[in-house]
Amino acid sequence: MAENFSFFDPVEVAPGVWDREYFAQQFTDYFRRLVTTGVMKGESGELKVSTEGNSMITTLSTGVAYVVGRSYENTSPLTHTHDTEVLGKNRIDRIVVRLDLRTESRFVKSFIKKGVPTTVPVAPALQRDQFIYEISLAQVKIIGGQTYINANDVIDERGKTDICPWAGSKILPNFDQAGLEEHIHDYKEHIPYAVTTGGTNEVYDISLDGVTDLYEGLAVSIKMHKQSGVPVFLRINGLNTKLIVKPNGQNPSALKKDGIYTLRYNGNSFILQGEGGSGTAIVGDVLTGKTFTNDEGEFTGTMPNRGAVYITPTESLQYIPAGYHNGAGYVRGAQLYKKVVVDKTVSIPYNAARVTIPIYVGFPPREWAVEINNLGFNSNYNLSGVIGIVFGGTYVGDTLRLDYGGNAPTVSKQLYCWVHQGYNTYVSGNYLYFDLEFITAEEGFKGLYPPVAQTRDLKFTIWG
Repeated sequence: MAENFSFFDPVEVAPGVWDREYFAQQFTDYFRRLVTTGVMKGESGELKVSTEGNSMITTLSTGVAYVVGRSYENTSPLTHTHDTEVLGKNRIDRIVVRLDLRTESRFVKSFIKKGVPTTVPVAPALQRDQFIYEISLAQVKIIGGQTYINANDVIDERGKTDICPWAGSKILPNFDQAGLEEHIHDYKEHIPYAVTTGGTNEVYDISLDGVTDLYEGLAVSIKMHKQSGVPVFLRINGLNTKLIVKPNGQNPSALKKDGIYTLRYNGNSFILQGEGGSGTAIVGDVLTGKTFTNDEGEFTGTMPNRGAVYITPTESLQYIPAGYHNGAGYVRGAQLYKKVVVDKTVSIPYNAARVTIPIYVGFPPREWAVEINNLGFNSNYNLSGVIGIVFGGTYVGDTLRLDYGGNAPTVSKQLYCWVHQGYNTYVSGNYLYFDLEFITAEEGFKGLYPPVAQTRDLKFTIWG
């Protein structure tokens, strides 16, 4: 194995003896690793072949080529004179750049490679072997009996793969002119920009290089030279007029003057992309300070940002403020009460001292209120006979005083009566118990019509 390197200036180590000597093959190997065979695009005249159309002369322009690592350069226009051909036969010559490695040659030069005359001529084959390698710059058709070469009989072959490619890099990506043009005009991958013209009947025109037909996926950004109406149409390079619609298929509102809109063709219509596509939001739907677009353009929101709102329950109605709430707010906890209302009609015996009323509410009672209808001293009784008529009674302290109209009793009689004294309540489980307490009296009198049981209406409102 050996380590090779290049290139360095030599040092004379003895008279006429240098320590660094390089061979042509070393330079060839170096360039062959970097540059592919072909004409250098963009270098001078790019070795273009042409004719004036009035002689048998073709002219080779300036330029550079690389052939299997060897370089070729033409620094000034170079002419080649072609042989004429006999009448009735034609011929195709080629202008080639030939690498010749034979000892007697050792060059890279341009030549006329003469074809074979025939009624149906073909271009001569290129020679490519261990000594000679040719690339063809152009074909030149020679018409039999004609003493000049037609300009359109010179066929350019530069850029043709295997015939005369453009030189490229072996370490960088390569592309040819056709590929570059195709890439530039690929309006699926690249979005061109154009300003509209026209507008008659809402048809707006633009011009795009390379577009000869509409195809699905074609994209374009347009700047409106004036505000449109509705509906609105686009025409590219005078081709078919197509409707501009939103992604949902509906017509957009008017396209604004100086507005820029991106469109993509779906095979039927141009679809608005992004800006101007659609939107029904209004300023009140969007947070204050935030911008948005809708069918009418760009706007700034006005919705208040409330952040976190906390509410403490009260007996009064509280309204939740309009605006954006970030979800961190809450209603503070409060004791929740159940409520029931119970109506009771109670029958009270005339001589009762206590009446207990159980009320089932379904939950442990916490608070309650009671409404009692006409609970007091009962004077609705009738004593008659020898003792006369009782006109009424009055409850004073612990004594029930009766008025007999001044007549003294002549017989011993017993009087039963009751009056309300008070009530108590207590809770047990899911029941509320209500106790009515009374005072009874026995005064030694007996009425002809003893008092009957009394009824009272009670209303209970209970919370728990």
